[in-house]
Amino acid sequence: MSATVANKYDEVFERCGIKSEKQKRFIIEYFNTDFNAAEAIRLAGYQAKWDNRMGHEMLQKPHIKEAVISYRDWE
Repeated sequence: MSATVANKYDEVFERCGIKSEKQKRFIIEYFNTDFNAAEAIRLAGYQAKWDNRMGHEMLQKPHIKEAVISYRDWE
């Protein structure tokens, strides 16, 4: 990941109140896996048993949704 991209992620995380390292990793992996929430959940280190459900639930959290939209709009 380039320094510019890393800085943009950090800026979005701070603005949206994302503090959990797993949530940060989920957002990064969500983009890296072409918007595959289940795969992003697994790669972020969450328990894979309910990955499809957890991926959907993660994207429903207001601060996660805001971060995804903010970063997507930046690209």
